Amino acid sequence: MNAKTITSFALTVVLATSLAACSSDDPAAPAPATSSSSGPAPTTSEPAEPAPTETAPAPAQTPDSCADISTAPGADVAGKALGTCVVDAMTAAGTGQMVVEDGTSTSTVVFRFDPKYSAYVTGGVDGGLGLILEEKTGWFLQGGTWVQEGSGDQLVDAAIGLARVFSDPLMIKTYLGTCGTWSTKGSDGGQTRYDCTDTFTFAGSSMSDVWFTVDEDFLGVESVATASMAGMSATTTQTFSRWGEPVEIPDPR
Repeated sequence: MNAKTITSFALTVVLATSLAACSSDDPAAPAPATSSSSGPAPTTSEPAEPAPTETAPAPAQTPDSCADISTAPGADVAGKALGTCVVDAMTAAGTGQMVVEDGTSTSTVVFRFDPKYSAYVTGGVDGGLGLILEEKTGWFLQGGTWVQEGSGDQLVDAAIGLARVFSDPLMIKTYLGTCGTWSTKGSDGGQTRYDCTDTFTFAGSSMSDVWFTVDEDFLGVESVATASMAGMSATTTQTFSRWGEPVEIPDPR
């Protein structure tokens, strides 16, 4: 990873669970995790694929926190209330998938709450991104090997740390709540789009042209925002799907 890649990565993850634009040097299949970046190389020529885990939660009910969130045309909704509703709906669903596009790369994130958050990120600029998050640790795919957080590689630790902070559901709540008011023109086909009525600053980025679309259960459908940071600007689109469906997150151990 270089400085440009890290900056692009930061611009993406700052948008509420976004993780993108950071690629490993080698898109080869991952090897077992190592706790040191200078540890011995795998003894096989082709690293083994980690065994996936799968979960299939029951269908979620719309949370009570969404009861007062209006979908009527012309309605204004407080950001803190919208953030609470969306996060409660997401965690109640248990699992989901998000595809993140920023004009230069596409990344796919599958995630679950059982009840703690975990996620698996793939894609990136060169298609070789691999990142796994768990509650207390994470792994980054580097040169075909899973490198664990705390191994001494500062770039790996920075990428995992940044990803963890901005993919935590509480950060989504904070992100939506940082915009004081969201307005809507009403529902269309079972979906309601909320537009932030002003620009705002979030985690060092200036956020503009921000909207968030939910379905009739207040689960995310699409989120779009333009983030400006360190002289760079990126418009990122997040598309959500597979709510409550089984997802696979590899075990890199």
